[in-house]
Amino acid sequence: MMKKISIVILTVLFMSAIYGQTKVTDILSQIEQNNITLKYYRQLRDAKKLGNKTNLLPDNPNIEVGLLSGSPSGVGSRTDISIMQSLDFPGSYIHKYKLSGIKNDITDSEYNVVKYDVILQARKLFSDISYAIKMDKELADRVYNAELIAVANTKMFENGEVSIIEKNKANLFYVDSKREYEDNKTNLTALKEQLYAMNGGKTIEFNIVGIVTNKLPDSFDSYYSTLKQKNPKFLLANKSIELGNRSVKLARSLTLPKLSIGFMTEDANDVKYSGVKFGVSVPLWAGKNKVKSKKAEALAASDYASSIDISERARYKMLFDKANNKKMLLQIYSDVLESSNSSELLKKAYDKGELSLINYIMELNIFYEYIDELYQTQRDYEKLNAELTLYY
Repeated sequence: MMKKISIVILTVLFMSAIYGQTKVTDILSQIEQNNITLKYYRQLRDAKKLGNKTNLLPDNPNIEVGLLSGSPSGVGSRTDISIMQSLDFPGSYIHKYKLSGIKNDITDSEYNVVKYDVILQARKLFSDISYAIKMDKELADRVYNAELIAVANTKMFENGEVSIIEKNKANLFYVDSKREYEDNKTNLTALKEQLYAMNGGKTIEFNIVGIVTNKLPDSFDSYYSTLKQKNPKFLLANKSIELGNRSVKLARSLTLPKLSIGFMTEDANDVKYSGVKFGVSVPLWAGKNKVKSKKAEALAASDYASSIDISERARYKMLFDKANNKKMLLQIYSDVLESSNSSELLKKAYDKGELSLINYIMELNIFYEYIDELYQTQRDYEKLNAELTLYY
C-alpha cells in the first residue's frame, strides 16, 4: 500500500508516464477533430474568413444606355451609351486589404478561444476519469477487506466468540464499503459517457491512471508574461485594438472625394460623339461622424484589452496560488501516510488481538480518509495545472 502511495505522489510532483502523456495528446487530437461544437465553429470560421475577403475591390462598373426619339418628327433619334467606374481614394483599398487580414486573425483567435475551452474541459474530464479509475481499484480492495472481516465476524458470532454488536458493525462496514465502490463505478461510467459525447459520439478508450503535469515557473510574473503571448483571449484583444485603429484610417480615407471615370458615346443624325467622362463625388453628408464613431470603437477596444489584462491577471494569480497550495498539500499527505500505520500493519494488529474491531475500523477509516484526500488533491492539482498550462 505505501509503495503504491509513493508512486502516486511521484506521478503528481514530477513528469512521469510519458507514454500516457502521448496517449493523452492523441486522444485530445481525436476530440478536436470529432467534437460537434468545434466542427460547427470551424465551419463558421471558414465562412467568416471568406466574408472578410469581400468588398476589397472597387464597386462594379455602371453601364447606361439611352434610346431617345426626336420631336418634332423628322429630327431623328439619338443613342447614348455610358460606361462608368467609381473609385474610392486609392489609399482606402490598402486599408481594406489590411483590415481583411486583421479580421481573419480575429476569426482565428475566436475559434481558438472555443477550441481551448473544449480542450480544457477534456483535460479536466481526463483527471476525473483517472481519479475514478484509481478509486475503483482502491475501493475494490476495501470491499474485499471488509468482506473478509464481515465473514470472519459472522462465524465468530456463531461460535459465540464476539457479540452481535461487533458482527453488525462488521456487516455495516462491508455494506458502506460496497456502497462507495458502486457509487464510484456509476460515476466512472457517467464520466466515460461524457467523454463519448465530447468525441462526437464516437467510442474512445481512456484508461490512464497517471496524468502528466507540466512544471510551472517559480515566479508568477514570469509565468503571466509568457501566458499573455499565447492565450488567444489576449491575442483577440490586441487584434481588436489593431482593427479599431485601422478602421479609423479607412474611415478617414473614405471622407476624401470618390472619383469616377468612364467612356461615353452619343449617336444622333449620323453624327457620332465619343470620349472620356469624369466625375467626382463630394462626401458632404454620407460620411458624417463615421471617423468619430470608429475612434470611439478603437478607444473601447483599448479599454477592453486593459480590463481583460486586469481580470485575467487576478484569475490566473488565484489559480497559480491554488496550484502551489495543492502541490504543498500533496507533499504533506505523502509525509503523513509514510509516517502512519499502513492498512497491512493495522490488519496484523487486529488479527493478533491488539486492536478491537471498533478501533480497527476507526483506524482504518482514518487511513482511508488520508488516501481519499491524497487522490482528491491530486485530481484538483491536475485540473489547476491543466488550466494554467493549457497553452503550453
